[in-house]
Amino acid sequence: MDILSTWKGDKYNTLSGTSMSSPHVAGATALYLVTNPGVSPAQVRDALIIGGTPQWDTTNGFTGDPDDDPEPLVDAESL
Repeated sequence: MDILSTWKGDKYNTLSGTSMSSPHVAGATALYLVTNPGVSPAQVRDALIIGGTPQWDTTNGFTGDPDDDPEPLVDAESL
């Protein structure tokens, strides 16, 4: 899935892959930790998974995952 990000020349661009998804997950994790201080790493993981968009839900443009891991899309707004 493409993630909108800032780009050179005061522009935006969409990119995909772990270089884009890792900062998104880190930001979502930080937001969760701010509103839920003292939670364990396992609780953060569970919140990210439970609050995510399932792979079968195509309403947000998700078209499937190329690997066999059924991880959901992180939804920072749901946290």
